[in-house]
Amino acid sequence: MRCLSSSCGGLSPLVVVRRPACPGSMNSQRYVEEVMTEPVVAVQPELSADEVARQLTERRIGAVPVVDRDTRVVGIVAESDLLNHPGPGGTARDAMTTPVVTVSAGTTVTEAGVLLLARDIGRLPVVDGMGRLVGIVSRRDLLRSTLPGDDEVRHGVIDRIVDFGGEVYTVSVSRGSVRVRGRVTHADEIPVLEKFLQETPGVVDLKLDVACETGEVDGSENQEEP
Repeated sequence: MRCLSSSCGGLSPLVVVRRPACPGSMNSQRYVEEVMTEPVVAVQPELSADEVARQLTERRIGAVPVVDRDTRVVGIVAESDLLNHPGPGGTARDAMTTPVVTVSAGTTVTEAGVLLLARDIGRLPVVDGMGRLVGIVSRRDLLRSTLPGDDEVRHGVIDRIVDFGGEVYTVSVSRGSVRVRGRVTHADEIPVLEKFLQETPGVVDLKLDVACETGEVDGSENQEEP
């Protein structure tokens, strides 16, 4: 846990909670710990409601867990909570929703999704066996987990290049953005290859650096002269 204020004589009203590193699971089932957001911003009950609103706005998040001095979750403050508690002088304690629906890091993604829908909520604090905050999982996190991972996208792109007949040099993928270096026989094959690779499941953005008999061409910028 890292204190965010300039003075750390005690636990700051605004904290960032980091989960201790632990070995990943070898099971094919996906778990909350694989998709949750961490470290997670949390606040203490005495933090002013105005400061909570500022944190939500600046960090572009929809809610923030409220924790005690041992980082145990005692509530959660969402944008809707702040709108329902207008007026100066309020605190996170005044605005927070409690008790809080939580899950453990070992909860399956499927179970977390069912819980979000059943309770009609947007996010779930993730806690350890002592109720201490270790992360947060949202509907967006669960939706992202349904997309192919970077390794899966990379293998898909390589398979398509091999099917196309190109010679692969390197294929790198980061969050769905793909960069490919390879070789084709003729320059007019580049736009065909580009379209072929863009249809690979999970490809969000594609950058081609290919070589051909007429010299190196950047496929993503290949255009015919008027």
